[in-house]
Amino acid sequence: MNSRRMKMRAITVEDAPLLVMWYNQPELMKHVGYDNGLDISVEEQKQRISNQNIDEKLMMLTLLDDTPIGECHYNNIRGASCEVGLKIADLTYQNKGYGKEGLQMLLAHLFGVLGMKSVFLDVLEDNQIARHLYNRVGFAETSINKNGWIDPKGRSRSVVYMTLTLDSFKKSLNIPFTVV
Repeated sequence: MNSRRMKMRAITVEDAPLLVMWYNQPELMKHVGYDNGLDISVEEQKQRISNQNIDEKLMMLTLLDDTPIGECHYNNIRGASCEVGLKIADLTYQNKGYGKEGLQMLLAHLFGVLGMKSVFLDVLEDNQIARHLYNRVGFAETSINKNGWIDPKGRSRSVVYMTLTLDSFKKSLNIPFTVV
């Protein structure tokens, strides 16, 4: 699937070294509660990629020239609903609209191709940049679990739960969107 500046493709085991480099990068992962990165190995990441099932799909976000700049995923499929996540992992492409474009591309795939009726996610309460992005594409905050997650450093963190319906997604686009 392509957008104006990006493409989305399935992640393969050949992507594992790049993903591990990203996931172990403290500057990238601190916003999701992992101040020191995830500390995972290439072998562990290859296993995760190889073990994807119908309930989990990892996708690579690339520029049109195939340069990888981030990843997204969907999982926890529950009927016509699923959980989503996205990271613009190459820090040089953050804060330039690629996150919104990548998220819209993922959501268009989920709603338009897979027939989802709603998607959901969770985000740390203090991750204001991500919350702003999710609100801009139509997600609504449904609840906050105060001190509901203990991060690897032992700190209590509050988690915001958000949901997006197909109708809210259509409204956020300001262009016609048809479900195939």
